[in-house]
Amino acid sequence: MVALDEKLKFVPDWYEQLIENGNEKVELAHFIKDHLLENDTRKLLEIGMGTQPIFSKILADHVDKYTIIEKESSLNVRLPSGVTMVQQDSEEVFIESTFDLIILSHVIYYFSDFGKAVKKAMNLLSQNGKAVFVVNGIENDYGRLKQAFANISGTKFVFTYERLQKALQEQELEFEEYTIQTSIRFDSYQTLYERLRLFFDLFPKEYSQNKHEVINWLKINIEASEFFMDQKIIVVRNPFGC
Repeated sequence: MVALDEKLKFVPDWYEQLIENGNEKVELAHFIKDHLLENDTRKLLEIGMGTQPIFSKILADHVDKYTIIEKESSLNVRLPSGVTMVQQDSEEVFIESTFDLIILSHVIYYFSDFGKAVKKAMNLLSQNGKAVFVVNGIENDYGRLKQAFANISGTKFVFTYERLQKALQEQELEFEEYTIQTSIRFDSYQTLYERLRLFFDLFPKEYSQNKHEVINWLKINIEASEFFMDQKIIVVRNPFGC
């Protein structure tokens, strides 16, 4: 959920709360390993690692070269052997190499120009390469909460999933789409409210102001101890490959 033409600021603490209490990154990494890595996948580029090298720990041993672009220069993480990190803004960095697989998992939210980001990824693909975009789907608990928050707070938004599809269609790019379900664990609705804060980083003031209403909605609509999300995995192959 983002307002058009606005660029988000990454908040590491909010990200950590979400990732450390969910299975999203691990499930996505294993899906990519099992379904999208091919015998000729030698060079892999991950754009936007976040705060932990979860993907590279699972995928790096299966490729010859693994490169990460992550602009958060304050990050001090131990990367798996052979993994290279470029600490620059992916929208501004110049890269000469091409890659067989490019992963953009939950990072496109932070790009100011979706169309430009898609085009840049396409230009970095090898002849038979493919780009993998991952965003939250508009169904399941995530989609229902986003719609409810819009009604509660009076905010207007367009789902990133819809914006990405539009950017791909405008460039006449064909794509494959897969969906996997992931979840966030919680032991109280107050805890869940805090762990979901990253989803509302464009509207932090409104999220805080409507805390009581959001928690009440969670109590009524989210059962058990897990909050479910659909991960939309959108695969775009190099249109000039053969």
